Amino acid sequence: MITHEEPGNPAHQSSTAQPNDTAQPRSTTATTHRSGLRHVPLGAYVALSLVWTGLGLLLTRVLDGVQPFSTEDDVNRWFARQRTARRDDLSLIGSDLADTRVKILLALVVVAAFAIAWRRWHESVQIAAVLLLEVAVFGTAQQLVDRPRPPVELLDGQLPTSSFPSGHVAASVAFYVTIAMVVFAHTRRTWARWAGITLAVVVPSIVLVSRLYRGMHHVSDVAAGALLGLAAAMVTQRIMRSASPAGTASQVGADRRLEHR
Repeated sequence: MITHEEPGNPAHQSSTAQPNDTAQPRSTTATTHRSGLRHVPLGAYVALSLVWTGLGLLLTRVLDGVQPFSTEDDVNRWFARQRTARRDDLSLIGSDLADTRVKILLALVVVAAFAIAWRRWHESVQIAAVLLLEVAVFGTAQQLVDRPRPPVELLDGQLPTSSFPSGHVAASVAFYVTIAMVVFAHTRRTWARWAGITLAVVVPSIVLVSRLYRGMHHVSDVAAGALLGLAAAMVTQRIMRSASPAGTASQVGADRRLEHR
């Protein structure tokens, strides 16, 4: 006697369910990984904001008047005594290297160049992400700390933001250090790596000195800005590495090919 399996037969269901059972763990793991990473950028923003706000409050509420911070105004007065018309013009150019409009234009150029060079958006997203993280932390810290500008003539006039930390210095460090990180990750060519290092050191240094010369920040403001930019670059790189599909064979192969260029 011949019997026919019905669609609802348990034996039939168990035999067809096996392929899905073996695929389920991979899907669950990937979903869990993405879900966990969803909260990482917010956590990074909160953590960095707490650190730099706390640092700013410490400088302005506790260490104000304590050596060496009590001599910061003397540094600003020294820079003010060195001013000439030509130096004013040069400092404006140096300061504008991290101006918002210039920064957006440079970011668009770099994002496009990375996308064309490596035919993927991972590095471009990293550039955008580090700038967003830096400006978010800067905005929060400067609003809560609300430190007055140095007691000298402000060549840029009164700005809506406060003195701590220096957003120009933070943005320049975050931007150019991230470019250097990307270059180091994707090429072994010595000249390219040295070019990345040079940009990461020289451009932020020019911006830092220019902001001090123009009387817009105390020394501790630009130092805190530099540290913020560096922290934002390092945290963003860590997040991007965790979020990238590096575990797939295609991504691993792409990374290895890029490393030997």
